Amino acid sequence: EDFQQMKLSKLSIQMEQLKQARREQESHLIFCQNQKKMCQQAGSDLAQTLKLLEGELEIQRKLRDLENEERRVKVQFARCVSQNSRNTNNTSGSKSSPAPYSDLQVQKNLANVSLPVFSMDNDTDFESKAAAGEYTY
Repeated sequence: EDFQQMKLSKLSIQMEQLKQARREQESHLIFCQNQKKMCQQAGSDLAQTLKLLEGELEIQRKLRDLENEERRVKVQFARCVSQNSRNTNNTSGSKSSPAPYSDLQVQKNLANVSLPVFSMDNDTDFESKAAAGEYTY
């Protein structure tokens, strides 16, 4: 049981680290998008705009990887909680009962988790969408 608690704690810390890394990448994305807009408005050379587009794409790849890792950690966390619940029920002398959340229920719940989707469209205004609450954590 102590092992399960340590594992839950580790997963919780990992989730917070992933959220922080995602927030940092989102800030980099906003900065990059703003730089790209300024270059386009100023009529900067194509090479600079292309460099910013490549940077934006790389940030979006990192964000996608972070989001996938967050999902993986959430599933691990839910399974650990479920297993911990089963172990608690089994050691308390009571008749074994099913876990409060099966893997299928966990997957269904995770399907409802909304993570931001970032577009490379030139007219995407991340800051106003974030301020409007369209992107939630």
